[in-house]
Amino acid sequence: MTSDLASSLPLTFSEKKEVEQNIREITLRDDISTKKLFSKLGLNKLLAGKLSPQEKIARVRQLLNKARFPMLAAWEEEFAQWKKELKLPPDMHLQHAPNFEQDWLELKFRVQNKKDLKAKLAKLSALAKKLP
Repeated sequence: MTSDLASSLPLTFSEKKEVEQNIREITLRDDISTKKLFSKLGLNKLLAGKLSPQEKIARVRQLLNKARFPMLAAWEEEFAQWKKELKLPPDMHLQHAPNFEQDWLELKFRVQNKKDLKAKLAKLSALAKKLP
């Protein structure tokens, strides 16, 4: 089953390694066959669907990561929702620590001059006032 997946998608070496490791870890942890895992996650239907190969790869990786790390996936979804609700300007990027292993956030944006910096800080100040 794993070889079917690898042959049906143009996975890079590292993607193939990640997918195989996730499948192995999940099947061992949950004591299920690869066939049952594919059925449970809807991978066969996904692979037969009309998405592009790159979209299929992204979705397969997402589903496997969510199944292998359900708590991390829930945190990612919660962070994404919170970030969406913040309504940051498109030129500002907010990131969390990798795998939420540390308690920090990183906000990145570029400015061209003092006037631009002042405008961006004003936007951040207005956003901060809306936070609960």
